[in-house]
Amino acid sequence: MAEWHENAAELADAEDVVVVCDTRTNVNFVVAGRPEPTLVVVTGRVFDAETQAGLKGLVIFEARSKEDNGVDGRYRRVVAETNADGVYEVKLQAGVNYIAYAKILGRDNKEGDYLAEFWENTHDGSEATLLNLTENKEGVDFSMDKRPVFNNGFGGMMKNNYTNAGVKGKVVAYQILRKAKDNGDTIIEKRDVQTVETDDNFGYEFTNLAPGTYIVFGVPSERPHVPGWMVLGGKAATEWREATRVEVSEVLITVRDDINLDTAKGERGKGRVRGWVYDKRGGIINNGKVEDRAQNAAAITGSLIVARDEAGDIIDFALSENEGAFELTELSIGEVTITADRVDFEPTSEVVTIDGPNTRSSRSPSASSKAQQVLKSLLMPLAVP
Repeated sequence: MAEWHENAAELADAEDVVVVCDTRTNVNFVVAGRPEPTLVVVTGRVFDAETQAGLKGLVIFEARSKEDNGVDGRYRRVVAETNADGVYEVKLQAGVNYIAYAKILGRDNKEGDYLAEFWENTHDGSEATLLNLTENKEGVDFSMDKRPVFNNGFGGMMKNNYTNAGVKGKVVAYQILRKAKDNGDTIIEKRDVQTVETDDNFGYEFTNLAPGTYIVFGVPSERPHVPGWMVLGGKAATEWREATRVEVSEVLITVRDDINLDTAKGERGKGRVRGWVYDKRGGIINNGKVEDRAQNAAAITGSLIVARDEAGDIIDFALSENEGAFELTELSIGEVTITADRVDFEPTSEVVTIDGPNTRSSRSPSASSKAQQVLKSLLMPLAVP
């Protein structure tokens, strides 16, 4: 297994090596072979949401981690097929974060009559609940909603903004609606959501959409590509309000809306920031402890967290996960601007200073204190527009 000097699994825990001119410095490593993974068994059922009848389809489990993090390649993406009653069984690697989703394929492996369903009870692939298991689990079920029937749709390609190379991943379409409040203000609300996967040519396609206005979010499968909102003819935006609006009518339209994803710089430093994203309306206890939050404080999953350096370049990013948690790592010394953004909410940002030596815990009081500062400032970030 890969490691950092000295006996560290992560860069933030690595020991500094001081190199002096005209002196040979030895840096030794002792590495161990990757152990055979411990497996857990997951079972569940895929069924029609209205009739409860079992459905024949696929259930996919995908590992979600920034780095390899000990994930065995055989269990990074696991696909199970349901039987005629909609029942499936699958073996996963214990201790690994997975997202899970079910889909029913139609002819020629095209999207079928049902919308893709993500665990737990959402059509939005960006806010899927993570599964991390250390023992067998039953009841990971998927209640499938039928796709609305309209003769319309739109699509495009997800690609690298700088090279035009195709990028695989998932694409989420959000229907948004403008509403007038009693005081005359206009607010925007999210309504229907659909998620599709890119095909072998990195294209995506939405069909049978309820007529209305949509914005489109691209979620790449691999780094360094950064998730982003489709901007027609431009680089994908990291804030949803900057997304191009796509108007969908009841009749078929032929529109190509490419998602041109930015890439992260990938600087390697030892700074690390952890935090949580919550709905600001919740009245949270602001002490950095997730277990002490007020009961009415809703965590916001699927928020795009972006860290930019002093030049404005993206150096790391994350999507908030269970309990609204996120982590940014390998941040270099200097001022870092961290922004949180989620559809339906106003974005928020915080500027923090990463100073050396940026290691964690007792060996890095500076990095540790800065991480706590960000955690507190982002604890209640998102306000209703």
